[in-house]
Amino acid sequence: ELPAGDAVDRYLVMEEGGELAARILSSGDIQFFNLADGRIVHQEAIDLPEYGSVIDVVKLDREGRQLALVLDNTRVLFLELKYRVNFHEGKRELIASVNYPYGEEPLALKLIDHVTRLAIQRSGDKLVLAALDSDGELLLQSYDVEDDEELSEPASEALIITEGVVDFMLFDTNADWLYLADHSGAVVQYN
Repeated sequence: ELPAGDAVDRYLVMEEGGELAARILSSGDIQFFNLADGRIVHQEAIDLPEYGSVIDVVKLDREGRQLALVLDNTRVLFLELKYRVNFHEGKRELIASVNYPYGEEPLALKLIDHVTRLAIQRSGDKLVLAALDSDGELLLQSYDVEDDEELSEPASEALIITEGVVDFMLFDTNADWLYLADHSGAVVQYN
């Protein structure tokens, strides 16, 4: 069993070779551990005191390495779990690290009160974000992005009042369409 203190697991992912796994805790701790014996091989802590805690993690890529951490004060922190192979004294080792592709400062979502659902899609030089709050307000933001460049002000944003319960949110791969769905199968589409 891995140590967590009072923190709760928010995300677990295994790297493609099956040697290491990573877990993200509500406290902001990121632990990389060996799958064979559970030994922690690398640990990083995100400094979250003024930002609250991690309440959710959203995958931005298929492999689950590019992530958006939803913080409990309507902020989002983007990170990437990275792995590289190193040979030290003739022995192969896998080195884990954390990268912040849009800067180490969380992005503040100013027009809503509390994020309950989040969907994000990057397509080329555009990053589109949809955040839903507990009052049914849907914040849509679009950012012009370059690799390893901090996010600035959104290129566009809109606030929409949704009707009914939203259980799922998803962008298409080109980030042109946003789909909202509930458990009954009802779907609403936004362009």
